[in-house]
Amino acid sequence: MNRTHAFLRSIQLIALLWLASSADIVWNGAKVDAWPAQALPELSARTNAMGLQKLAANVSGMGYYPSPHGTLQGLTLLVDFSDQPATVLKQDADDWLNKVGFNKDGCNGSVHDYYAAISNGKVDLHNQVYGFYRALKPKSYYEGGSGYDRASELLNEVLNYFDSQIDFSVFDNDGDGNTESISIVYAGAGAVWGQGIWPHSGWIGQQRDGVTLTRYMMTDMPGTFSLYVFAHESGHMIFGWPDLYWFGDYCIMGNRMSETNPVLVNDFFRADQGWIPFVDVNSSTNGLLQTSVNGESYRYVNPARSTEGFFWSQISNTGHNTSLQGSGLLLFHYDMAESGNTSASNLLLRIVQADNQAHLQASQWPSPGSASNDLFRSNTSSEFSASTSSYSAWYNGTPSALRIWEISAVKDSMTFKLGTGQAPVGINIPKFAHGQGLQSKHWNLLGQQIKN
Repeated sequence: MNRTHAFLRSIQLIALLWLASSADIVWNGAKVDAWPAQALPELSARTNAMGLQKLAANVSGMGYYPSPHGTLQGLTLLVDFSDQPATVLKQDADDWLNKVGFNKDGCNGSVHDYYAAISNGKVDLHNQVYGFYRALKPKSYYEGGSGYDRASELLNEVLNYFDSQIDFSVFDNDGDGNTESISIVYAGAGAVWGQGIWPHSGWIGQQRDGVTLTRYMMTDMPGTFSLYVFAHESGHMIFGWPDLYWFGDYCIMGNRMSETNPVLVNDFFRADQGWIPFVDVNSSTNGLLQTSVNGESYRYVNPARSTEGFFWSQISNTGHNTSLQGSGLLLFHYDMAESGNTSASNLLLRIVQADNQAHLQASQWPSPGSASNDLFRSNTSSEFSASTSSYSAWYNGTPSALRIWEISAVKDSMTFKLGTGQAPVGINIPKFAHGQGLQSKHWNLLGQQIKN
């Protein structure tokens, strides 16, 4: 084996090791890239002509994913084993999930705090904690078997044990007949990727207390507290988000750069939930616009293909995003006809790098993860257009006609020009209040609604 082949092999092994440390979505005992439609019962009756989940125009959010909001009651069941007894107390686990300002083992808040932060206070997640339950068989047994069969065995064992103590209807938060959040947390670390009780999200499909138990997640408790896996799996379970491989470090559904201070969910998913304000623009939009962290985000839809578009917002490498290498405008190219990020060339959500490179799609963790040159700003890349980027076209190769230019330096409120930039500066663009989400309305810079 020559040095080049050895180097490439080492990169492949690193990627495999990283994937093996990630948590899966499991359907009927097998790993899948994203939830099938049957696993999203909240959306199954609301589909458009292309078969994509979509809410009615008067409902908050775009409707690609379930969007529970307000106070959410989740259920967490704690399990230990004869060969792996619990090393933490039930109260410690309760604090980890629910206590405001939780900081044990270096955690930046509790799981509750994380979702309060990413949702701008729109989600108030509380987990009711039960346990510990001592499993009937040793942990080594559940770690074996074929695929996730023994995870299903443990799941049913735990649900049956706690059934008489729990009213499962409490965890149907929106009254649609489906639970939103059932978590199994077991003592000790996961052992073998893709087998047994390795951390994953899965499907229950049982009727108890007059409701259907739908998605669940199962994760480990190695002995110290962290946030990444529980928060990541909650993203799968509660909101239906897929894994975002070939996406770098720009979302908790992607790379795993920090266990105790995971990055935020990406702004496209946040806008879909109605957690950040959103403005629709098109080829007739022209002039000076502004954005800020947790402020205005923008969508530019392909007029010939409604599932495809560009989306951008301002991010900052502070708080939960401290591990990112830069701040500025982050631009996405999305294709909702894809179920998830299933390969480097089949991406639901792609980062369009400001340096006109595709490093993020070239490999996985640990390199590349993020870079300051991924972001648009005046001292790196101040324009995105056909003249500056080979990634400005639609996926079928036709020009998008999107031009974002004179992007400002990073500051509290960044500005940029759209189109020719000839409209009067300082005009007011309609802004959606937090919680309204992605709306099926288009506006020009004179504050007038454009008929679709």
